Amino acid sequence: MNRETWDSLRDEYEPQLDDYKMSGEIINHFFDYYIMPNISEKKWNMCISIARRGSQIYEDQLVSKPHGRHLFNITSKKVQLWKDRMEGYSILIFDDSIKTGENVRKILNQIDLNSNNVTVAVLLGREDTIRALTLEYPQVVFESCLVCSEEQFSKFYLKKIAPYLNSICLPIQKDNPTLLVDFQSYFDIKDLFSLLGNYGQVEIDKECVYRCFHEDRLKGSFMFTSEKHLYSLQIFSYLKNFNLIHRDTNLISNTKIRFYFRECDVKRLIFQPFVLESKEDEDEFSPETKSDEFSPEIMAFIRKQFLFEFVLDKIIMEFINSNYSVKRIHLDL
Repeated sequence: MNRETWDSLRDEYEPQLDDYKMSGEIINHFFDYYIMPNISEKKWNMCISIARRGSQIYEDQLVSKPHGRHLFNITSKKVQLWKDRMEGYSILIFDDSIKTGENVRKILNQIDLNSNNVTVAVLLGREDTIRALTLEYPQVVFESCLVCSEEQFSKFYLKKIAPYLNSICLPIQKDNPTLLVDFQSYFDIKDLFSLLGNYGQVEIDKECVYRCFHEDRLKGSFMFTSEKHLYSLQIFSYLKNFNLIHRDTNLISNTKIRFYFRECDVKRLIFQPFVLESKEDEDEFSPETKSDEFSPEIMAFIRKQFLFEFVLDKIIMEFINSNYSVKRIHLDL
């Protein structure tokens, strides 16, 4: 399916308020009554969540169901690294959907199915593909929350699965570093907006309709509005003073921070920087970006320094110096 056709379907089947409620109920029910009980009963001792939507849903569910973390979890991107150490494992493979079966086949073909018990669990499966996979891999158990025909698949996905994905309050881009902060008890998100407002502009994601059913989460972006604040950071000052970026690059419009706030057992804030990116998920950045001037190692260094100099030193330290009690700070670089 090309992008034009997909966009047309998204317009035709745009989720309504009831779809967000139904999507959450469907997915929560599948985890509450199938995935989590089997984890508790130790049916599996390893999970492979298929990147990236399957991994996003699985990780999001574990925020409110922490006992699921007893199951060792890797993403599909790490199967190649682990395949020689999987012998004798009982494995759960989780994904959001199976349409053609291409992704799950890639994983199954790397696993010794004769020495491992394998279950493939998906939220939505195309009926003919599930049938074909069952015949192709008779040793594997296939469990689908929903099953539909090829003709219904796009509508089912956009109405029953996609709304939940929109509500997930976790970073999508795994290549960029993140800073996670857990507050002990109380945290007022308005204080974050106030602090960031001293340096630039905060925008809450437009699809905040999910807040009608998920009041425990909020996500948005921060962007600088003044060169003065941006170039007060040493890393950006170096880029400018040593002419390390193209002279036409608008650094302000190509630098932002995504933030994710979630209230669970603790109040959790996650920050993720984007600097000179060509894309962040599906949101286009300025065409003036010249990120290809830098190696991946240099880009990684710039993002890390941005996290340290701005988010950690200027934002989080302000919270630490106030009345807030910080339980944990974790940098994933």
